Amino acid sequence: MSFFRKHWDVLVESLRLQREQDKTARKFEETEFLPAALEVLETPPRPLGRVILWSLLSFEWWNRLFLDEPAGDALARPAARSAFTA
Repeated sequence: MSFFRKHWDVLVESLRLQREQDKTARKFEETEFLPAALEVLETPPRPLGRVILWSLLSFEWWNRLFLDEPAGDALARPAARSAFTA
C-alpha cells in the first residue's frame, strides 16, 4: 500500500507546484517582445498542437487495436488472381 501512497503524494505535490507555476506564468502579451530564446522558454504551448497530437495518437491506437490484428494476413495480403491461372 505504501507504493501507491508514495505515487499519490508525488502526484499531489506535482499538481500543487504546477498551480503555483501557473500563477506566476507570463501572459502571451508579455512574452511577445522578449529575446528569441526567452520567448521560446516562456511562451506556453498552443492547445491546438496538443489536440492534433492526441487525435493522431488516438487514431493510430484505434487502427492498431481494431483494424490490424483481427484481420491478420488473410485480408492484409489477398491472393492475386488473374485470368491465366487455373
